[in-house]
Amino acid sequence: MISLIKQNLVSILIAAVTVTVYGGGNNPAPPVLDYVTVNHSDGTATLFWSASPSDNVTGYVVYRYRNGEGYVADTIPDATATSYTDNQTGALHHSESYVVAALGSDETISPLSNPVSTIFIEATIDTCALEITVKWNPIVPGVAEILNYEVISKRAGHPDSVTVIEASGKTELVMTGFSYDSEYRFKIAANLSDGSRALSNKTTLSTTLLRPPGWIETDYITTTESNTIEISVSYDPGAQTDGFEIKRGDRNGELFQTLSTVRSTGGQFIYEDTTADTEKSYHYKISALNSCNEPVISTSRAGNIVLQLLSGQPDIGLAWKEYQGWTDGVARYEVRALFDNNYDSEIVAALSPSDTLYSFRYEDIMLNVTGDRVQLFVKAVKGSGNNDGEEVESISNMIEIAAVERVTVPTAFRPGDAGINAIFRPVLSFTPLSYRLIVRSRSGATLFETADFMSGWDGTTNGTPLPPDIYLWSLQAETPAGRRIERSGTVALIYN
Repeated sequence: MISLIKQNLVSILIAAVTVTVYGGGNNPAPPVLDYVTVNHSDGTATLFWSASPSDNVTGYVVYRYRNGEGYVADTIPDATATSYTDNQTGALHHSESYVVAALGSDETISPLSNPVSTIFIEATIDTCALEITVKWNPIVPGVAEILNYEVISKRAGHPDSVTVIEASGKTELVMTGFSYDSEYRFKIAANLSDGSRALSNKTTLSTTLLRPPGWIETDYITTTESNTIEISVSYDPGAQTDGFEIKRGDRNGELFQTLSTVRSTGGQFIYEDTTADTEKSYHYKISALNSCNEPVISTSRAGNIVLQLLSGQPDIGLAWKEYQGWTDGVARYEVRALFDNNYDSEIVAALSPSDTLYSFRYEDIMLNVTGDRVQLFVKAVKGSGNNDGEEVESISNMIEIAAVERVTVPTAFRPGDAGINAIFRPVLSFTPLSYRLIVRSRSGATLFETADFMSGWDGTTNGTPLPPDIYLWSLQAETPAGRRIERSGTVALIYN
């Protein structure tokens, strides 16, 4: 009998398409497939049909019907059978279509019945719009009509909720106002006019949102060598979202504007504000975004340090806007100076967290000057270090002062004096690139010579004190800016 089914399959398919009146021969008339329902307990599908009206029926063949072709699912050697359960159906994963044929007593087979499909339901979620959309495929039962569809939803731990959709061709339902962090299950029931009921598969949907950071903070805001503002942000590394919004406002915490939205994972990122004027004071606010790109948690407002020059030489006055943003505050401020073009600075003063003013004399730093300018900035040091015990710092903008190239030469000195005139030495306001000082007698004899600008003449020659007199000196030096200085003059050596 199976061989007969296989042999006649092609002709059956043709007959099912082309034949509308069955007559002649002994082929039985096809049954009418009424509906197919999905069994939720075991994931099977059960077909129900009306028996073939022919009196020579000996059984039925059930086919899975795909792309217009039937594939044998099973043969039922029972003329009274009107149902069949398919244990190998794919109805849990897609809509499965079926047809049924009647077997005749003389090894004949009927044309295929009308096809009927299972209902397959799918659900999607839009967490931003707070909507769940449920869709399903329509079905065409054999004889009975569809009265309506029931959308049956169940939130875990809650009773079923039923929404009735009239059979008007609509196969979609949009549900709003769901609860977060819940599990919903959906199924469809088609109610037929003969009282039967066809069920779909079940689908489960989780309304759990991606978890945003539980905390976020600004590590530091600092001015860079390239005159931009760099912002380092740390956040909860267990976060499942990756969006962050960078906003910048004025020092009053107003007029905030969005600079950028960045993506980051791993618990830290650095953002560089290339549009900032580093001589202006800003507040920054960084917000973590949820999966709907809505801010859910933000840093405290943090601001950059802005340094101003209040007065120039010889007394240099500085003032700055304090650093804001560290929960444990500032441990200290440091006034620092750059004496050349690299970024290795030297500390001028270490100050308390309450200090925002400082003044000093140029002569306090002049011997460290190695170029034509001095750059000054303020560094704030955080009250506590990072996880590695390293200091966290914020640097202000740079201000520049021109280097002073001044040479002062005394006109007299008193050897052995306890004061500052015990030796003869020109005083330079810079560290020279090259230096040569020569002292001679009035007759032209060289009495003293040095290439060390910190060395001076003590009024002796070869260890022998010289008498009071007027002596000649000459000086050659090259400044850090490359300017050559040549001077000469006289100096009086006195004892009383």
